[in-house]
Amino acid sequence: MPYIGNTPAEKYAAFDVQYFTTSATASYTLDHAVANELDIRLVINNVIQEPGSGKAYTATGTTLTLSAATAGTDTMYAVYTGKASQTVNPPAGSVGINQLSATGTKDATTFLRGDNSFAVVSGTTINTNADNRVITGSGTANTLNGETNFIYNGTIVGAGTDGANADLGNGLHVKIADSGASVNANRSAIVVEGTGDNGMTIASNNAGQGGLWFANQSQSDAGQIDYNHPDDTMRFYTGGTERFRINGDDTIISRNGNYTNNGTGGGSGIK
Repeated sequence: MPYIGNTPAEKYAAFDVQYFTTSATASYTLDHAVANELDIRLVINNVIQEPGSGKAYTATGTTLTLSAATAGTDTMYAVYTGKASQTVNPPAGSVGINQLSATGTKDATTFLRGDNSFAVVSGTTINTNADNRVITGSGTANTLNGETNFIYNGTIVGAGTDGANADLGNGLHVKIADSGASVNANRSAIVVEGTGDNGMTIASNNAGQGGLWFANQSQSDAGQIDYNHPDDTMRFYTGGTERFRINGDDTIISRNGNYTNNGTGGGSGIK
């Protein structure tokens, strides 16, 4: 049928409803203030009531007055015809891209952002990608790299020239090359592997010390191997106490005495 006037902007409006707990009274309080009884549709026992003075009910503000008291077994609710409580979801498929008022260009290369604008999708490239490799990124180039020399396979962190093939131990495996060696499971938290000469360096300045310490539940320095750079001595500790040291002049000093490089002994020991 023809419609005269502007088409309502809101086609999917639902109205607010209030359900009452009835009792032997003719006076009720509305959840929302109304101008008069025409702003609500009152239904008692599934029968629409006639509004107005001398009729079934009147209403003003938040006061609802019935012409006759209800019974406790009655059911009653009011529909606020002048108050839309929500916008009902439109039917599936009724909203398309053309119904959006977002700014920007709508096409296959853009996406809708939270500020209601379309933006270009910025792709990120992953280079040298492989299972277990640690991924690093370059923010300026929008690029991620699978690091060939640094992996984590869930058990081993691998590093080094051949770190991508780290396969020894259960902690850190620095693998420069495959030596063909195996490791004891109880001593495999850190494995440094290579072919030919190989090792690990603890670097300190000329006035400092480098050390390897052993700790337990009650003592953080129970065992120690310390190299003191100022006097070029290597010191060995057990139970937190220095037991012997090797001086730069080939002298070995124990807690009980001194022993020179020709096997003679003497002296008063470590002080």
